[in-house]
This record gives sequence, structure tokens and C-alpha cells, in this order.
Amino acid sequence: MSSSPLNVSLNLVSNHDHSSCVTRVAGLPTVSVENDVICLVCMEGFRRSAKQIPCGHVFHADCIAPWLSITNSCPLCRNIVFRS
Repeated sequence: MSSSPLNVSLNLVSNHDHSSCVTRVAGLPTVSVENDVICLVCMEGFRRSAKQIPCGHVFHADCIAPWLSITNSCPLCRNIVFRS
């Protein structure tokens, strides 16, 4: 199956946004979490730490980065994450 030019260009933009978002997520605070807390993106527990976004919700860095490359809001409460 071949990709249309539109699909290819959307993939390029998405990859660029994801890469810069990974860098921004790395700069978010890393916090300790309790054993029974789960990431609400993947529904799995945390090993020891999580990334906390400004609204206070916590996620795995690998889970929140793809989300934030699409939308600049918390997946739970929709608060803005990164201010320009």
C-alpha cells in the first residue's frame, strides 16, 4: 500500500513534534509515586517515579510525550501543559 503525499507530510510533522515534545517532557518534574498509582494513559503502574505536569497529574514520560505532541493539554483535566 502506498502513502499519499498528505499522509507522508502529516507523518513528518508528527515525528518532529514528538521529538521536541520528548525534550520538553524530560524537563517536567520527576516525582515519586505510591505503588498503587497507575498511569491513566497505559493503565500500568509506575516503577518508582513519574513525570508530573503542571495540573498535578502524573504519567510515564513515554506515555505523555506522544499525547502532548498532538495536543497541549492534560488528557484528564484538559488544562494547558506548556505555556509558550
